This record gives sequence, structure tokens and C-alpha cells, in this order.
Amino acid sequence: MCGGEFRPSNFGHSGVRSVPEFTTSQWRWLGLPGTYLFYRLCIFLYQLIWNILCIVNYGPPYYSNERPTYVFFVYASHWGYCMLTLYFFTALVSAVVYHAYGKKDTAIDHIEMAERGASSNDVSETLRLPLPWYMRLNWFIQNIAFASGLTIVLLFWAIDYDPATAKIHPFNVHVHGVNAFLILFDLFVIASPIRVLHVIYPMIFLALYGFFTYIYYACGGLNPEGEVYLYKIVNWKTNPGMAVGAFGGMMFVLIPLAHFLLYGLYRLRLCISDSIHRRSGGDKLA
Repeated sequence: MCGGEFRPSNFGHSGVRSVPEFTTSQWRWLGLPGTYLFYRLCIFLYQLIWNILCIVNYGPPYYSNERPTYVFFVYASHWGYCMLTLYFFTALVSAVVYHAYGKKDTAIDHIEMAERGASSNDVSETLRLPLPWYMRLNWFIQNIAFASGLTIVLLFWAIDYDPATAKIHPFNVHVHGVNAFLILFDLFVIASPIRVLHVIYPMIFLALYGFFTYIYYACGGLNPEGEVYLYKIVNWKTNPGMAVGAFGGMMFVLIPLAHFLLYGLYRLRLCISDSIHRRSGGDKLA
């Protein structure tokens, strides 16, 4: 199942891919340009609106006390949430650009090749092109947003959430629950692949966040309650060893587990699509 996944070339996002994998759905009924673009627009606008609402309402009565807006951006949950918003934006842009411009160029190439008497296999190979930079960027952001998003949601409910003091309201439910649903839902809609070796990117993202928490502490940053830590298990002042260990466990255990779960779900999506394809005799996008 993982044959070829561990080639060094799979660390990157370049190389020759089937461009429609990144601009349409795995499923034929949702792969129609208008339908897919409508889906991409709706999910982006939904995420964007809630991202803005979460920032605007980051304080009483939903949270315990007044806090400056910048504090919203110091928490891992909000890094992951904003990254998911950025992913939905770049996915929308990639689809719009391809269907508005790139697809026309590909269609012209098909016509010219057919007029020259090229075989159907040669014509189909024109779909396998080096990915444009904006599709590579979208794929890169997807790797980070999906694995880090699931990991952060798990950590919030397992470690950070305190039912005695925390309030359940629409904003923390979206940041720590609805986002995970959107990640899994989108994973089963899209046609782009998950690469095992791309686990390195959410790991680096988490390492950068860990470095940020130390810089924030070293510069005198406080949490909304006026304490020197953002998370109790990441207290650089009283227990830096635990902070390093916490980030190490998240980087080398939880992030890989989340990414491999996503890879397994991606393979499941392909199996379902292939099964429908064999029964219907249609193309690979079921």
C-alpha cells in the first residue's frame, strides 16, 4: 500500500502530477467545475466568517476577562484555525485559476495533439504537468493545516480543557471541533493525494510554534490571566524540561499519528472511488 511513498522525491511538492487532482473532486458528481467551485467558495466563506467572529468575540462574555486582540494569535489552536482558513483560500484560488485559465490551455493542447494524430494515451498525458506554484503552495498548506488541526483539537480536549472553568460556546466549539469535521469532510471531497513523507511539514510548523512560545515568554508575554505560560504543560519559567518534552512528544508522536491517520483515510477514499469506478466503468474520479 505504501510502495513508492518513501522515495526522497516525495518530500517535496514539485514533480509531475495530474493537475486536475488539485482542482476538482474525487467524485464525478462534485467534480463538475461549477459544482466544485461552489463547494470551494462556500467552505472558504464559512471558515472565514467564523475565523473573523472568533477574533472579534475573543473576550467577555464568552471568555473570562478582557484581553487584547493580539493574544488571540499566541495560541496553537488559533494558529491551526487560521492555517485552515488559509488552506481553504488557496484551494479556492487554485481551482478558480485552473478552471478559468489553465484548463483552457490544456484543452487547446488536446485539440492540437488530436489534429496531429496523437494517441489517446498521449493526449491524456497532457494532464500530467509540473504543478503551478500556487497548487504546490496549496498542497503545502494543506499538509500543515490537516495534521496540526487534528492534533491541536485532540490536545485541547485531552489536556487543556477544564470543565470546571471553561465555557462551551460556539467559538471554542468551532476552533476545537468543527474545524476537525471540516478537515475530514474536505479530505473525502478533494482528489489531491496525501504523502507519508509530508509529515515533516506539520512537524516543522509545531517546532516553529514551540520556538515562538519561548520567544513570547522571554519577551515578557503573559496569558490573559497574567501568568507567564500559555499552557500549563509548556511553562518555560518553572519547568523548561517539561516544555521541551511536551513539544517533542507532539512533534514526534502525535503529529505523525494524525498524519498517518489522514494517509489511511486518503487510501480509503481511493479504495471507495476505485470500487465505484469498477462497477460503473467510468473514469477514476468516481
